[in-house]
Amino acid sequence: TMKNIDEKQYEIYVQQYLDELNQKLKHFQEQFTDNIEHQLDEFIQNYRLVPYTMKSDYQLARFDYEYQDQLLERQF
Repeated sequence: TMKNIDEKQYEIYVQQYLDELNQKLKHFQEQFTDNIEHQLDEFIQNYRLVPYTMKSDYQLARFDYEYQDQLLERQF
């Protein structure tokens, strides 16, 4: 009887503690996932423009080269 009450109280305490730990674990997992997602989004935003930047740099260099070539042709 008294032993049964103590066991029941202990069981309730342990279950509450486990629930609390599970909530903390879930919270940390969600934060970790959000952090990874944020880092991936940032990476994609920063580096997906690289091909376009390279292409525009190439076009500008080509334009400058052709412009310089035209100037040289006109001089001679």
